[in-house]
Amino acid sequence: MASRVLQRPWDEPGYKGAQVSLLPLAMQAVVVWSIMAAFGVLTTACVLLLDVLNATPMVSHWVMFPTLVFLISGVFHFTHLHYMKRLVPCFGAWGFWYIPGSPEFHTIWSGVLELVLGGRVLYGTIIGNSSIVQSTSRYLFLFLVTLTFGNIFMFTHNSPGPMDPTTLPFPLRRHLMRALMQLIMFVILWCAGFPGAQSYV
Repeated sequence: MASRVLQRPWDEPGYKGAQVSLLPLAMQAVVVWSIMAAFGVLTTACVLLLDVLNATPMVSHWVMFPTLVFLISGVFHFTHLHYMKRLVPCFGAWGFWYIPGSPEFHTIWSGVLELVLGGRVLYGTIIGNSSIVQSTSRYLFLFLVTLTFGNIFMFTHNSPGPMDPTTLPFPLRRHLMRALMQLIMFVILWCAGFPGAQSYV
């Protein structure tokens, strides 16, 4: 197993009182995958509730909200690269994050993908092509799953991400607000990208 490469202060266990990063790596992995599972359960529950309320078509029309978030974030990946790269988990984080490549590399390629996919949804919306919007929303949903690890890294390691590091540690309510916004994006993208699929959930 490759050794952990610690290059930033928040990569160190316990930075600014980060309790999760002090746990054994196996327990850290349990925390991370539990959070991911919670997103899955809550997204499924929200989608099923919307189906019961016959609100899925209405919610799918809100796809421009996550689209604009991705477009703005994609621009920030280049204009504020120094801040956005803090979201990239350190090599060896949680005992399983052994993905090669520098934080800059991952910030740049993910920024490109955000702009391309977000732009494609915008284009499909402008020309009224629902198939483009639907297919791209699926890609954005799956892409958002991968980006979730960056937000979890902020929680487990007290990484400042794009926020002001002088305000660390962030209060729990700030992490919960970010999680809520991400949950909303998951639900909207699912409704826009997988219409009718909730009947089989």
